Amino acid sequence: MLAHDDFLAATKSAFAGLAADFGLEYIPLDAETVIYKANSFLIEVTADRFDGMSLIYYDLNKNPPRGYNILLFLFDKRRNQLSFSHAAATPGPSCKRNYADNLARHLGEAGRDILAGDKAWLSGYTWPTVEYRNKLAEWEAFSVWMERQRNWNL
Repeated sequence: MLAHDDFLAATKSAFAGLAADFGLEYIPLDAETVIYKANSFLIEVTADRFDGMSLIYYDLNKNPPRGYNILLFLFDKRRNQLSFSHAAATPGPSCKRNYADNLARHLGEAGRDILAGDKAWLSGYTWPTVEYRNKLAEWEAFSVWMERQRNWNL
């Protein structure tokens, strides 16, 4: 599993340009999950158990919100727009950084319309969607609970 600090540093650095270009809010939720939040969608970057990362887009206009595997879509439908790095995938921080850089590069090369809020691409998405688990609300509720606990103990 990716080390907490390595994962957060790698994702924040790799996605900084896209976050600035598209007004995405960076929200680290835990040791394995970062959210990039826009008005109508969330992009969840999650460390997986094999030292890789996943990239899930949640359409907040759907009720309930559904998750879409952006990389699966880009690799299948927009492969010709992607460039692939030949950087060695050796274990350690450089490997984590390479994964994050590759994810951000792919999204920047072939997913700018997605980041701009265009939802037309969803009509071409043919794979199963994932159920939305509102980790952001859970995190906010936990923060409120922790604050109450601190005040209680004063």
